[in-house]
Amino acid sequence: MWVEEAYRDALAALERHGGTNEDASGPDASMIPPPGSSPGRLCHRANRNIAIHGELIFHTSMDDHIVALDAETGEVVWDTEILDYTVNPANQTSGPIVAGPGEPGDETWGDVPFEERGHVGSWMVPSYDPELNLVYVGTSVTSPAPKFMLGGTDLTHLYHNSTLALNGDTGEIVWHYQHMNDHWDLDHPFERLLVDTPVRPNAAAVSWINPRIQPGEERRVLTGIPGKTGIVYTLDRETGEFLWATPTITQNVVSSIDGATGQVTENAELIFTASGQQVLACPHASGGKDSEAGAYSPRTNTMYMPLRNVCARMMAEDPDNRTNRLYAIAWRSELAPGYDNVGSVQAISAETGERVWNYQQRAATMALAATGGGLVFGGDVNGRFRAFDDRTGDILWEINLGSPVSGFPITYAVDGRQYVAISVGTGRFLDLTPELRPRPVGVVRSSSAKNSIHMKRQRPCTAANRAGVAGASIRISPFGSPLGTARDSGSP
Repeated sequence: MWVEEAYRDALAALERHGGTNEDASGPDASMIPPPGSSPGRLCHRANRNIAIHGELIFHTSMDDHIVALDAETGEVVWDTEILDYTVNPANQTSGPIVAGPGEPGDETWGDVPFEERGHVGSWMVPSYDPELNLVYVGTSVTSPAPKFMLGGTDLTHLYHNSTLALNGDTGEIVWHYQHMNDHWDLDHPFERLLVDTPVRPNAAAVSWINPRIQPGEERRVLTGIPGKTGIVYTLDRETGEFLWATPTITQNVVSSIDGATGQVTENAELIFTASGQQVLACPHASGGKDSEAGAYSPRTNTMYMPLRNVCARMMAEDPDNRTNRLYAIAWRSELAPGYDNVGSVQAISAETGERVWNYQQRAATMALAATGGGLVFGGDVNGRFRAFDDRTGDILWEINLGSPVSGFPITYAVDGRQYVAISVGTGRFLDLTPELRPRPVGVVRSSSAKNSIHMKRQRPCTAANRAGVAGASIRISPFGSPLGTARDSGSP
């Protein structure tokens, strides 16, 4: 198992044999700082993704290299410099995508010089359709975020907060769709789900629908919650045609979407026009939805999304004297009006847009994974990890891991036995739930370690065995101490 150590610009290889630790101190682990990396030379030391293909692990380093490693040994197979960071100091977690001089969309920046067209990062992984040979990339907000500081609020500043369909061979933009003109740091770079499905949005459940849709027609769609607003967008992934969209959590930044054109209208009362202006924006600048991945199950044709009921008191800063250098916004988070719970997991039909179930809880929820056996795995910042029934949302089992869940759950099998693994570490939104503090339950931690990998042995993910999962034993890596049983949910 390979794990990204984001703030060290390194990878960890964790070895498992039949669900047992190699020795008393935990599984064998090797730290591999990729070539060209040098922590501290770039200001933003974060990396969110690695990839595997065949026998190779692919990693992008903080000083703009891409490296292929042998998955068995960690040896470098090849190393390519993408950019000279001393000339173009772009972080590979957020490569800029902006319209340049003479390119389509250049006019949407007005008189803003090209060198001042900053940020607009694609800081999460894209999706790819091999039949259409299209790569789907999402982008983020500009820097600064308030557009009165960047040429004017009437400009659209392409291609920020957009979905771009790129030709897989040439990188040319085949089509784009802009989800909003963003003044509040509500990025839209998250996962795009590629689904072939009948399209039958229910007008009673869906806010904005293309009137040209023939209910029940089969379409190749791009769907999901691509941005922090928590709005589900469904587009035709071949043409970019808008099909339908609907909110999932409290949001007040998007006033309307024209169903016929897909044109988004922002709430004019919340658009910053001067320094010092204050607004209540929902959701918060960390979502709504954020980088914590949702999941999709073809057996239910349903997407499952971790969401948060949060807003923020935001103020546009003085562009010449700002504490938030990147976005020029100061904010203070708070619960959305009418809510006591921060966390939510929602199941939404990809065909109709209807909410199938909605699980609410006090602690903020994190990334999810769906299985062919009818389970949805997910955790929260209070250290709980649980399995939901994918059709009903019922909790089948829950366990206290003793530390905030921070990573992405995966399942895999070794020697006929199936496992689910999740990483834990720094928690988010704990300031909104001060009474919740994750507490270990028999976990022995290394004094030098900040993160750990929890590995839970389970029976194969089939409907017939879901009840049996609850009694499975726990292993923790790399420290090797027993954690308890899945029936022990620990202290509140």
